[in-house]
Amino acid sequence: MQLPEGVEVRELPPPDRRRRVHFPVYEVRRHGKVLGRVETKHIGGARHIFYFAFGIHPSTGREVRLEGNTDLEERIVTVCRFTDAPED
Repeated sequence: MQLPEGVEVRELPPPDRRRRVHFPVYEVRRHGKVLGRVETKHIGGARHIFYFAFGIHPSTGREVRLEGNTDLEERIVTVCRFTDAPED
């Protein structure tokens, strides 16, 4: 996976270890600062796994749901771009 410079991604621990099915959630950081997360979802009837990006607005600190698709790396880059230009 080719990520922008200074960007780190780590899988967060599952919220409930008793559940048998767990879809990973990835935290996105740049130079140690949390930019947002990417959630993995399986949409009923779909053959592919989808990734949904959530960014933290740099001015308000509110979480904003961005977009989803089947490319994890692209969702990570989307979180980074949102932090750089949240108005776009």
